[in-house]
Amino acid sequence: MDKVDHKTPEEIYEALGFNNEEPQRQDQAKKLLMMCFILSV
Repeated sequence: MDKVDHKTPEEIYEALGFNNEEPQRQDQAKKLLMMCFILSV
């Protein structure tokens, strides 16, 4: 493992390859939450 204490969270995410998927995953989670909320009302 590299030392990561000098890196920002964004750099760490990028290094791990999260940057491409994360916004999509958050978007899916938001849509899912909205659907659950709408259906439960």
